[in-house]
Amino acid sequence: FDFSGGGLSGGDLCTLGHNESDDLRCVVDHVLTLKGVTSVALWGRSMGAASCAMVAATDRRVDALVLDSCFLSVERVALDVAKKYVNSIPFLESAIMMGKSFGGIRLDKTDIFAGGEDQVYEDAVGEFREAVLKRCGFDIREVSPSRSLEGCTAPVLFAHADEDQLVFPYHSDLMHASYEGGEKRKFVIEGHHNSERPAAFLQYARCFLEGHLKPPGVRKVMGE
Repeated sequence: FDFSGGGLSGGDLCTLGHNESDDLRCVVDHVLTLKGVTSVALWGRSMGAASCAMVAATDRRVDALVLDSCFLSVERVALDVAKKYVNSIPFLESAIMMGKSFGGIRLDKTDIFAGGEDQVYEDAVGEFREAVLKRCGFDIREVSPSRSLEGCTAPVLFAHADEDQLVFPYHSDLMHASYEGGEKRKFVIEGHHNSERPAAFLQYARCFLEGHLKPPGVRKVMGE
């Protein structure tokens, strides 16, 4: 299905998991009304994976998760992007020439190369946070799949491409290492963020889900 604001669905904004998790809850509600459906697993990629994690944290009807390229939090991704591009010399030159301010501090080269990089990163993310809050009406700090997983009890397969430059692989590594809610596995994929997933991974994920989906006649209910 298409989240609100994407594909064939209505809406103007992508909220990186904040509103999309509500869409997904509606899908789970609907699927469990269909005849013959006895179990639900969620398989998402990137923002879709983040939405899956946020839903499974509070919905015990979800029996298993496959989280491909999931991020720790939107704020952490924004910080990664800031570090990647703020260190770019052309970016710095443009920022200095335009007199761009981060957090009210006027930048020049001495600010950047005198050990003040961390503050620059944080200020850049702060500007992004304020822009999202103003335009979209939510705080990016509320979108934190890693925090959501602290309340999850479903088995999870974490997957990530080893050359992902959008959501760096360490996001999945840290979530896999810290997850204590149930069985956990990790699969490393060759490629980048948007690479086609290989047949070996698809088969591995399929077997993982088949091992945890419930047979007909056994349905877990909310709060069980």
